[in-house]
Amino acid sequence: MPAGILEFNDLILWLYGGGGKELEQEMYGNELIVFPLGLTPPEQIWSKRPINTLDDIKGLKIRAAGLSMDLWDKLGASVVLLTGGEVLPALQRGMIDATEFLEPSFDYTMGLHEVCKYRFGPPIHMSNNIFQLARKLGMEIINEKAAKDPFFKKVWESQKAFIEKYKPYHDLTKFD
Repeated sequence: MPAGILEFNDLILWLYGGGGKELEQEMYGNELIVFPLGLTPPEQIWSKRPINTLDDIKGLKIRAAGLSMDLWDKLGASVVLLTGGEVLPALQRGMIDATEFLEPSFDYTMGLHEVCKYRFGPPIHMSNNIFQLARKLGMEIINEKAAKDPFFKKVWESQKAFIEKYKPYHDLTKFD
């Protein structure tokens, strides 16, 4: 989800304590059995050019996937969807300027650091985003998708209900 629910680990709480796992199973039906085990660390964005402000994102050719594609688009980037095996060659050939891929230790084994001089974060499509504009645009995207897709709306309503119940605990345990 672009801009996240609350924080990175809260997705697991929603999956196991807020009905998310059941909704995921409903989505997949009898095709597979849903058994979420955890989350990978948030990805970083690797770039061949420095990104210091949101204006630097305008025109950036970035490989992204999922709902974050809509968010990058709203931020002015040119979004490219590539399979994992195409990312490094696309960076090397200049087809893309940047990529969201996996977390830094895996990205390093792929050699992204050899092509991209810059890495920045936090990522904009993981549940840990702290930037006000990304969160605002993320909520716009989610509400647009919910208006068009009944199942998406059902999942979003479940997440909002979870947030409402969980937020007092979250607020109590966070540092100011």
